[in-house]
Amino acid sequence: MRAVVLARSIRGDDDMKRLILICLLLTGCSSGPWQSMRTGAMYPNLNRNSQCVLDTQTQTYEVGQVVLVTIEGVETARRIAAVAGERVDMVDGVITRNGNKVSQSSIRKRVMCHIGVNARCTCRISKETLGTRTYRVQQLVPPDLDGDARCEPQYPDVTDLLIPKGHVFLTADNRDGALDSRIVGPLPLEKVLGRVERCRY
Repeated sequence: MRAVVLARSIRGDDDMKRLILICLLLTGCSSGPWQSMRTGAMYPNLNRNSQCVLDTQTQTYEVGQVVLVTIEGVETARRIAAVAGERVDMVDGVITRNGNKVSQSSIRKRVMCHIGVNARCTCRISKETLGTRTYRVQQLVPPDLDGDARCEPQYPDVTDLLIPKGHVFLTADNRDGALDSRIVGPLPLEKVLGRVERCRY
């Protein structure tokens, strides 16, 4: 409805108004405004800071969705890897949900790490599918025995963790560059501020 009102208020011929109306509808006028978010945890899918649209009205969340959350007092984006009642393992950065290992396939086996990980280190970029969503993941490639200790994965493994009622298990697409539920544990839903609908750099 807001799109129709806005289109009618624009001067010009009918074809131009129709074009503007279609563009407005396709970009989701019913959503909230674009806002700046910390999204370095979602690299390589997003950069350190992005402009995103946030849906704060949703009451339910699904595995694979990106959400804006509060972690240690900081608002930042993370991905939901498991919801209440599910069991999750996360070993060497690879997720197993309810006994099913999340699919990963390598895109680039050795690249320079970015955002939150020492640039001297080597990372790999993989494609991962969680729920209905497919995205890219950056993970450290462990160094040789004589390598830099700063390039060793630092986060602990999680095994057979049951997600309690009213909580979600969160991961970062930038697996070694941001805090996630391996460190902070399952996050209460009251700390989930909304679902990230879309972003632009």
